[in-house]
Amino acid sequence: MPICLWCSYDLTGLPEHHACPECGLEYDPKATAIELTQHVHPLAVIFFAAAFAALLAILTLRRQPSWVEVFILLVAGALVFPMLGRMWLGSGRHDRLILNRNGLNYCPSSGEIRTMPWKQVAEVRAALGNASLTVLDPEGEQLLKLRADRLGGHKHVPPAVGEIRQRREIYLAENEMDSAGQETHGG
Repeated sequence: MPICLWCSYDLTGLPEHHACPECGLEYDPKATAIELTQHVHPLAVIFFAAAFAALLAILTLRRQPSWVEVFILLVAGALVFPMLGRMWLGSGRHDRLILNRNGLNYCPSSGEIRTMPWKQVAEVRAALGNASLTVLDPEGEQLLKLRADRLGGHKHVPPAVGEIRQRREIYLAENEMDSAGQETHGG
């Protein structure tokens, strides 16, 4: 069953090459996705957990907390725990890099899909001892930079770089063959 790699829309019955009617991402049956992790700064988690623990300790050390203190505790818990849950469990749609015939697509969980056509992607490399993945254009300008933690850690940077490079070569060769075929047939 064909599904959109970005929004998971069921694409059954649609032509082989088309845009997803839900999100607009160009569908390609040979496309692949690189899942990106949500970045949550560990200090944010520690801060929220410590603040809540401190508030809880203050209220429980007193003999009889006031209704204001109980209300503050309830509101803080209602705000903190769902936020911590989203940080740890994630929320539905995740950021992805989708590699399809049109190019390298950066798909953030909120916002517009950013497509970098394969001809615009001149170099993909791991930088600073696999601390980041960087995509450069033919002039050496940075198109995209992802820290290793977005790819799941330092060990995931080299495979991601290799996958993007390999897909780039495959798609550039296919696009070149398609262009040559159109010229031959008078297209």
